[in-house]
Amino acid sequence: MPAFKGVVLSRSCSSDSALQTHYRDEIDLSTARANAKVAGVLFEKAMAGDTAYMIFWLKTRARWSEKAEVQQDNRILVLTDGPMTDKEFEGKFCTGAPIEIPLSSA
Repeated sequence: MPAFKGVVLSRSCSSDSALQTHYRDEIDLSTARANAKVAGVLFEKAMAGDTAYMIFWLKTRARWSEKAEVQQDNRILVLTDGPMTDKEFEGKFCTGAPIEIPLSSA
């Protein structure tokens, strides 16, 4: 891949059409080439085991996130000591009375 040299052109000394005529390839391809070069370095560092680069790669390319996704609905999970029939479940949990939930199993 060729090395890039920076050139600053003032609009006052060059017209857009002249720039596009003489530097069409550079205008069209320079951003893609620079992005590819940076992506290549990023990939090499990630593959070499650099944790920061690996995390960045996974967040941007594999859509990993540090945010926990919480989905809420109106269902309640009930853990019991063993299997219950529908009738036993309704008799214990569907009475409209408050349900005691122990905080620890001592």
